[in-house]
Amino acid sequence: MLFVFNFFVSIDTLEEIEREMVHLEILYLYDVKARNKKDFNRTKRRFYYWLNQLLPKKDAWKTKSVVLVPGKHEKALDEFFRSFKGKIIVYKALIQSIEELE
Repeated sequence: MLFVFNFFVSIDTLEEIEREMVHLEILYLYDVKARNKKDFNRTKRRFYYWLNQLLPKKDAWKTKSVVLVPGKHEKALDEFFRSFKGKIIVYKALIQSIEELE
């Protein structure tokens, strides 16, 4: 079954959405893909070098294959990941809250 909804969004609503994006956290999950070990290592080296140049240490939370950043960095990181198209597989999730499980 297919549902199609037509609606218009006012300029005020778009501005509200942009303001809310600043308060959201964005979670990027990524994986380096390569044909062989040499390509993998080259891509990984380049990827992490530029990722460390792009993100201030205080604004990002990074672990292996995961980056969590404030919404204000979304456009910059989207462009960054697009520059590795075909070499990095990436997923993006908008996060409203995060809780640590004990």
